Amino acid sequence: MKDSNNRTIKYMRLSVTDMCNFRCSYCMPEDYDVKTHNLSLEHIELISKNLNKLGITKVKLTGGEPLVRNDICDIVRVLKEQCHIEEVTLTTNGVLLDKYLDSLVDAGLDAITISIDTLRKDDFNQLVKREQFDRVIENIKLAVASPIQNIKLNCVPLKHLGDDNLLEIIKFADDLNIPIRFIEMMPIGLGRKFPGYDQSSLIKLFEAQYGTSTSSFKHYGNGPATYLHFERLNIEVGFISAISNKFCGDCNRIRVTSTGHLKQCLHYNYNIDLVETLQTSDGLASIRNFILGKPKEHTFTDLKQENIETLTMSEIGG
Repeated sequence: MKDSNNRTIKYMRLSVTDMCNFRCSYCMPEDYDVKTHNLSLEHIELISKNLNKLGITKVKLTGGEPLVRNDICDIVRVLKEQCHIEEVTLTTNGVLLDKYLDSLVDAGLDAITISIDTLRKDDFNQLVKREQFDRVIENIKLAVASPIQNIKLNCVPLKHLGDDNLLEIIKFADDLNIPIRFIEMMPIGLGRKFPGYDQSSLIKLFEAQYGTSTSSFKHYGNGPATYLHFERLNIEVGFISAISNKFCGDCNRIRVTSTGHLKQCLHYNYNIDLVETLQTSDGLASIRNFILGKPKEHTFTDLKQENIETLTMSEIGG
């Protein structure tokens, strides 16, 4: 379907839980009060079947950490077989991939994105507050060797870890021959306290190490990443820079939280309860009208803006 700004909305980020087995400093620290919301499999099917009728054909499973759910493979299978979703993908911290990878392949999962912000073991364990570095690295390699063709890395570049940290991660991705994307730190929740990099600074850093960059026409996901090719790399490097390189004009997504609330835009607190709405006689029409009202753009830089979302990323869905 088209929204009121003529953008085709076909991509849903679906948070299946707000639980996580990591405690990343900028997302869910040790003292964070986890609410523990999990959409039931029945509600996931209800929501996804109906949103498919409105044109949603691609779903990204997020959290929290989606692999903390022991029915994650059932969720993938239901989305593919019962809800007619053409492409089901997953974002994960990777620590449980060895447990579920074969079953995810059997269920029909189309792609996996693994998040990792540093390759320095001590920094990694300190950042996530868990001793899981070795397992995550081995699971990244398992995923690359799996039948799933679309494997990529996500990295949130953090200033306090330094420039060399980012160059090490690119080298790791290049050695594995998989694309990597750098996601600008969002000024939401605890993220406001962690300085990051803007896109132009990253490109300048990478060009100094890997040569001139050129735009790439390759695309490795459903979201708004811009990909560049650097002359001394074999892989494409993606940038998702919602603040420094605003992409609202091309936004094709909606978000569903682990409480079953539909959000039009990450920045604003507008939402509707999908399960409750679908129980009404004109529920699907109401949802269509809500999506039609998707804001033209975010205004993260306007600190006086009203209706700003106050939930954290783990509550919204990463």
